[in-house]
Amino acid sequence: MISPPRRARTEPARTRAGKTPRYGREMTSSEPDVLVIGAGVSGLTTAVCVAEAGVRVTISAARPPAQTTSAAAGAIWAPHLVGLDDRVARWGAATLARLLDLVTEPAAGVREVAGRQASRVKADPPDWVTALGGFRLCTDGELPAGFAAGWRFAAPVVTMPVYLAYLLARFRAAGGRLAAARDSAFGSLPEAASRTSARVIVNCAGIGARDLVPDRELMPVRGQVVVAANPGLTEFFIGLADESADLTYVFPHGDTVVLGGTEGRGDWSLEPDPATAERILRDCAAIEPGLRGARVMAHRVGLRPVRPMVRLRLGEHALHTWDVAVAVDPAAVVSADAVALLIDNVPQFLAPRLGKPQEVPLRLRIRTVRPDRDYLLRAAEAVSMTDLRGDAAAAAGAEGAGEVSMPAEALLRLSYGRLDPAHTPAEVVASPDDLDRLRGVFPGF
Repeated sequence: MISPPRRARTEPARTRAGKTPRYGREMTSSEPDVLVIGAGVSGLTTAVCVAEAGVRVTISAARPPAQTTSAAAGAIWAPHLVGLDDRVARWGAATLARLLDLVTEPAAGVREVAGRQASRVKADPPDWVTALGGFRLCTDGELPAGFAAGWRFAAPVVTMPVYLAYLLARFRAAGGRLAAARDSAFGSLPEAASRTSARVIVNCAGIGARDLVPDRELMPVRGQVVVAANPGLTEFFIGLADESADLTYVFPHGDTVVLGGTEGRGDWSLEPDPATAERILRDCAAIEPGLRGARVMAHRVGLRPVRPMVRLRLGEHALHTWDVAVAVDPAAVVSADAVALLIDNVPQFLAPRLGKPQEVPLRLRIRTVRPDRDYLLRAAEAVSMTDLRGDAAAAAGAEGAGEVSMPAEALLRLSYGRLDPAHTPAEVVASPDDLDRLRGVFPGF
């Protein structure tokens, strides 16, 4: 769960035929600076943050917010299905702070709720839970039958249909546009780029990114919930899954309660399964007897997008951040800290992988400042860059090559195909022909 800053004042799923919905078509009429693909919590949050910064944003989505995977969520703040990544704790802490800030905004549908998380086997609480308000271990009398360990804490619980409507209202108030359903049909990112005037495309397509990118490591983890009339419950309960039992949870939302759950890996079905619904009702009633006979109001299914590792790398983050910033400020540059960390990737990884072979061979000596670097670029049947620092023999081999000098930040953007004439700094010194050829070597993705 992510959340935009408080103001100072599914995603896609497969159809019965097994085809993935397409996203966004013919978006040129509103001339957005940024196109966000996907209208779940990630897409709406991204769009809100960018639109409230003064950028023209359009959202294109296969489904409206109320029909996304996000709308089917329970939902509580907690790390879940996030894999092993050192950045998760930092991201989670930022989201927690934003959600707690929204507790005081009634329209957001966010409340801080106390409750229990329990395990059917002896277990210690996870590190993240110990810092939450009201944390303590459960006594034996507080554990439901069949559970061997548990802990109490308070965390933000979000009524997702309300929260999504709140985000959509903020987006529209900031001047954002949600594309009409007839315009929501992109089959791939290249198609999206060809059919929109936006200079930046942000992929928040959820499980739809498996085909849209494509990202074949992305897999659905199906979730099914039952929405029932609330018999008076005020606390949440989460029973962790193990080899003996499925995930079980109870999240109260005023007059209703969301009951779950499932973690169906690789299951693409969006149809509620009656047997699964009966199991959810039975398991939840065993935890909270007041749920026996509760009136069922709705069934919801969502496909959580899960991959083995977070895909975003520092280079992608730095360049995509620049993509958004330059839409507002033409003089924007890549962060100096990121440049210092990434510049040595240019000869080692970027040039041979992103460089385009040239029919007419090209040899250029490229010197940079901030930080200082000295490279020899060769582009023919293959593209390579040699670091000339401290290598007299290599430097001698650079004699007769053309000369180019530029800030290291400009070389980094050039390598990713982002040194167009409008965003080339005056410090770049090169003949017009050499500069045009360099852009041809590195045309971008």
